[in-house]
Parts: sequence; structure tokens; C-alpha cells
Amino acid sequence: MAEKFDRGITNTDKHDAYDVHNLYFNWRPEQYGLKGVSINFGVDNMFDKNYSREDTALIEPGRNFKTSLSYNLSR
Repeated sequence: MAEKFDRGITNTDKHDAYDVHNLYFNWRPEQYGLKGVSINFGVDNMFDKNYSREDTALIEPGRNFKTSLSYNLSR
């Protein structure tokens, strides 16, 4: 959560408070010969809220999805 910022010199320096919700999921199956496999999934800014940080007037990117699959040979 970012609080309201109203100490800027101009109106473009100021912004309302906002919440951005992120969700992450990690699964490491141990059965079916999948030991060492890791599956990751994430969603940044789940509700696609427009926001900008204090140090910039630019609108941040909207919802973002991430996935990855990895295998650890040392397991």
C-alpha cells in the first residue's frame, strides 16, 4: 500500500493512495518422478490498478503474468 502523497510542488507530483495486490504460487512435486522440478506462477497488480510511484509521474504497467519451470539436478 502506498499512502497519499500531496507534498509535491505541482499537481503532477501528487497522487492518491493505492494498493497493488500480487499473487505468487510455487509447486515442487515429489511424486511421479518429478523430484527436483519447480513450477512458479505469479500475477503482479492482479486488479490492473493504475498507479504511479512518488518519484515519477509515469503510470506503472498494468497486470503482469509470470511463469517459470526449473529443474535442480543436484536433488
